[in-house]
Amino acid sequence: MKARNMVFLLGILALVAAVELAEEVWLSQPSAKSSDNFPVWISNWDSTLFVLINQSFSNPLLDLFMVFVTHCGSTVFWLVVALLFWFDNRKREAVLLAAAIILGGVLFLFLKSFVDRPRPYQVIAGSRVLAVEGGSSFPSGHSKNFFSVAVILGKGRAKKWRVLLYAFASVVSFSRIYVGLHYPFDTLVGALAGYVIAKITLRYEKQIASLTDRYLPLTKER
Repeated sequence: MKARNMVFLLGILALVAAVELAEEVWLSQPSAKSSDNFPVWISNWDSTLFVLINQSFSNPLLDLFMVFVTHCGSTVFWLVVALLFWFDNRKREAVLLAAAIILGGVLFLFLKSFVDRPRPYQVIAGSRVLAVEGGSSFPSGHSKNFFSVAVILGKGRAKKWRVLLYAFASVVSFSRIYVGLHYPFDTLVGALAGYVIAKITLRYEKQIASLTDRYLPLTKER
């Protein structure tokens, strides 16, 4: 591998590592606030829907399914998938996927640092907590990730596959509420942000591919 290719690759890996480290540090720190700091009308609507989903829908089998599904929206999960795509010679998809996930991750780290909304299980008594994370509840990074994935992987595919991707993205978003980690508004904003970030990524697809191809040649996909 040429020296400049190695430098480029190491730079990308360093960026990914930095985003992941920042996320891990952030998620390890619980919010210092003990009450919801959002406007009352949003907080009331959010709390009512959260209790409905988190408590009223509880079921042992659904618990197991949701705990598994909720991790499918993590940044690590999709960066690993992007890496697998790269080695499967689906390099263009891998690059676009990684670009959307990393861009979203950086933006959300800044956003979460300014909007320190406590997790619902920290505020609402009797919350069912099936997974524990610290950091700000707003917005949902997992919802952002999977909706970005749905846009990127749905491009050029048949309608049935796009519907399936968006349906699964919605299930992942729902799971974030079900396991006690997010309010509905968090997941809604996360989903919309993920959609927009992926659309912007696709808007600059040629530029991203061209930059990558200068250092890590993109072979023809299958």
